[in-house]
Amino acid sequence: MTKTYPLLLDGALGTSLIAAGLPSGACPEAWILESAEHEQVVRSLVRRYVESGSRFVYTPTFGANAATLQNHSLSHRTTELNRRLAALVREEIDLLGVAVTVVGDLSPTGRFLAPMGDATFEELVGLYREQIAAMNELVDAFVCETNLQLADARAALFAARLVDPQKPFFASFTLAGDTTTLGGTDVRAAAVSLFSLGAHAVGVNCSTGPEAMQPAVGALSLLRPKGRYILAKPNAGLPDSEGHFSLSPEEFAQKAALLVPLGADLIGGCCGTSPDYLAALAKVLPTDVTERAGAAIDTLICSERCVFDAAKLTFPEPITVDDNTLFSLDFSAEALHLYFADVASAARAAELFCYLPSTALCFSAASAEALEAALFVYQGRAAVCMDNLSEKEKEHISTTYSPVLQKG
Repeated sequence: MTKTYPLLLDGALGTSLIAAGLPSGACPEAWILESAEHEQVVRSLVRRYVESGSRFVYTPTFGANAATLQNHSLSHRTTELNRRLAALVREEIDLLGVAVTVVGDLSPTGRFLAPMGDATFEELVGLYREQIAAMNELVDAFVCETNLQLADARAALFAARLVDPQKPFFASFTLAGDTTTLGGTDVRAAAVSLFSLGAHAVGVNCSTGPEAMQPAVGALSLLRPKGRYILAKPNAGLPDSEGHFSLSPEEFAQKAALLVPLGADLIGGCCGTSPDYLAALAKVLPTDVTERAGAAIDTLICSERCVFDAAKLTFPEPITVDDNTLFSLDFSAEALHLYFADVASAARAAELFCYLPSTALCFSAASAEALEAALFVYQGRAAVCMDNLSEKEKEHISTTYSPVLQKG
């Protein structure tokens, strides 16, 4: 990716589909492919975004994972829909002959991990892997956007690495507070987790206008490693009772441009925006932003809701986690060191601990398999003690999960 700033993303898709006649309750992905006329809506929109200055264009595949498609009894068409929709955008970009990054668009699955739901993390990874594999050859990058929880974004990242580990991956979250989502994820914790796993960009989209995104963008910019990016895609303000958004293209552009000095590197629009909004934004964006200084996150760990500096923590003696101790741990402690004797106890415990709001965790285990089971399921970034593992096992754990190493 180029390192000049800022880079312009695209704007909303749904707004244009509704204006073109998308029926309420219909599956947008299937509706687009129903006729050449519907396909032309997307082709025209892609062309207009590029003409407006967009250098990243998302595919119209937002709700095309099998779990979401099943709401329309269309999960059997997951591969077909993703491939055809991605090809639609790729064909139009190729016809334009311009240097534009085609981004495969992924959405939350609507599934939640235990104990909040009945999904397993492995199932989430599988859902995204199917969608990503279907369009991988047609796109240049992937984004999982409008996330309410870390699990979806993290599962999509793991799936993308399984399909094509060299392809850039972005993630963005929708806000309910200054830095928190409706699902309780703190976007600062999400950034630590996802950047440590190799995400190229982390940010915020939807939910609010550009002004309300300022705290989150500023906070995320303090956690951006060198060579990584902060993404912002605000709505055109807030909608009224008839669904009309409050900001004009010019008003949106002036307010969205203020996100750049706060740290936004990739910027576009979400609900209520159109090519006119992106054209207005392109006119007012600064063109002289130098490369950002990188943040050091090597010692940072996180739960889904809090960030901790492991270098400033003292982890206590390890506690063996099993059915007898699992629910008697002192979760009011600043830090805990958990030891797993087997794979089953590791996976079960880590699944529950991802929701801990204020406890920093260090993991160790009797085997590399047990430690990996905990790190795979844990929705955060843990510290680890690996003194008992071989050098090959340590390298695998470090490369795959990027935990913070502690001496035992």
